[in-house]
Amino acid sequence: MGELNHLTVKHLSPDLPLAFELWQFAGRLYARPGVAEHLLHCQDQHGVWINDWLFAAWQAAKGNTLISAYRDRVHPRQQWRDEVIRPWRTWRRQLKSMQAAGSSGSHYQRVKAAELTLEWHDLAWLARHQDQLTASSGAESAQTQLTISIQRASDWSAGDAAAAALWLSSSADRLSAPGGGSSSDTSAD
Repeated sequence: MGELNHLTVKHLSPDLPLAFELWQFAGRLYARPGVAEHLLHCQDQHGVWINDWLFAAWQAAKGNTLISAYRDRVHPRQQWRDEVIRPWRTWRRQLKSMQAAGSSGSHYQRVKAAELTLEWHDLAWLARHQDQLTASSGAESAQTQLTISIQRASDWSAGDAAAAALWLSSSADRLSAPGGGSSSDTSAD
């Protein structure tokens, strides 16, 4: 784990401020009541990549949308996600169910920490490549920007993307409200 963190930080060092900004935004949003559960449902039932939606929400908050070719541009990264992050996620979930059955939680915690490091690396990659993945949206509302971005990231219908954007943007709007939360732990479930 220490080696992975060291290599990740060393590799990302020029982009750390931007990556941390996205990580903190994503962590606060993910920590909002009901957000993690909803995003995990969308991931498990509809194949959504949560980091894409968190990145889309961050970009909408900055006045940007994902470009129409977003999935094409992220496709090489998706192979890395499938080959690296998904196996760790599967392993962590198996350990979690074993832990519920009475096994020790120490392996689960280590695998969870490794998975979160990989998720951090994925978000940092998105932050580092934001100029190739996003465009300024002009005068469109953040919710409209997020609707467009969710549709581009997920290939969802306009209606489904609008419903998801409404829900996600209302959760993101609460981040700036008093008591909006400040957690940066995007705990995986």
